[in-house]
Amino acid sequence: MLLMLGLLIGLAYRYRRAQAAKSIQDGNPSFTGDSARVNSATKTLRIAIVVMPLLLLNGLWVTRGQPSLPRFVGAAINLLITGYFVFLLRRAKKANSAR
Repeated sequence: MLLMLGLLIGLAYRYRRAQAAKSIQDGNPSFTGDSARVNSATKTLRIAIVVMPLLLLNGLWVTRGQPSLPRFVGAAINLLITGYFVFLLRRAKKANSAR
C-alpha cells in the first residue's frame, strides 16, 4: 500500500515539474529535454495503469476467504488510484498535443 502511495506521489511530482518547466519555456521552441521528461512520465503512467489492475487481482487472490469489507476498501482505493493515473495520462497527452 505504501509502495502504491509512493508511486502516486512520485508520478504527481514528475507531472507537476514537467508542467512548471513547460510554463517557463513557453516561448522557447527548443524544449526537447522537457518533452523527453513528459514522454518518460507518460510511459511510467502507462506502465502503472497496466500494473495496478494486476496488483488488484493479486491482492484479491491472496486475501480470498478473508472479511469482505477490508477487501472492498482495498479494491476501491486501488481503482481510485488507477483512475487518477488515467486522468493524469489524459491530461499529459492533452498538454503534449497542445504544443
